[in-house]
Amino acid sequence: MIQDSVKRLLHRLNSEDNHTRQFRPSIYMAPNVLRDLSPSSFDPLLVSIGPLHRENENLKAFERQKASYLVNLISPIKSPREEILKSCMQRAYGLMNTIKACFIWTNTFNDAEIAEMMVVDACFVLGFLIEMHVSYSGKSYTGKSLKLRTIMHDLVLLENQILLFFLHEMFQCTVLKLKSDISFIQLIKPVIVCNNLFKAKLKFDKVSFGTNDHFLSLLHQCYMPPNNIKKDDMTKIIHSAIDLDRAGVNFKPSEDPTWVMGMEVK
Repeated sequence: MIQDSVKRLLHRLNSEDNHTRQFRPSIYMAPNVLRDLSPSSFDPLLVSIGPLHRENENLKAFERQKASYLVNLISPIKSPREEILKSCMQRAYGLMNTIKACFIWTNTFNDAEIAEMMVVDACFVLGFLIEMHVSYSGKSYTGKSLKLRTIMHDLVLLENQILLFFLHEMFQCTVLKLKSDISFIQLIKPVIVCNNLFKAKLKFDKVSFGTNDHFLSLLHQCYMPPNNIKKDDMTKIIHSAIDLDRAGVNFKPSEDPTWVMGMEVK
């Protein structure tokens, strides 16, 4: 009996280990220790992306606008609308296991609901970014700036992320058939630039994205220090910001434009 239990547990651990090696969740709920400090900081103001805030009543009013962005995105494409949507849904179903593994799910959704949610959210983001690109190019964004800034803010919230690999798949199904003169990185760059927390210029030339990446992780890449820092220059003991805050340490953004993540103690 004991040996059978050991075998079952070992099989379970091996399966979980293989799953973890293959897919590592990258979109989480914020830890309670952070949420308790500022509950509203993690909630989108206008638009829900992904499953974690999908049931938020305050955000459901924007769902119809998502559909409008989707229509505006695919309408100029010469292919039939049904053919475009079929292509998008096929890619969503083909990547379903990877998509599921990248989220921490707080509610139960079937595959059809997940596929539809991913396609609508991704196409909304693409449509919104194209609108941004056209608006800023033509200087016609006056009067929309508050809405644009709010959406830009929502797109980098920890619990409100779109998977970049899937966004790129939808980019290939839609935007590339409209605009062959813009790359995926060029299209999504405004999200990062508009959420630059510091005055320093972002290092955007070497960013890359994989299966687990999203806008927030891309923003994090832009703030990463060089890889050639000597170990002797690194602090051996690094306390968490929460511990320091509770100890009475006051934080403010670095004013050094050449080292945006640098810290100075006074």
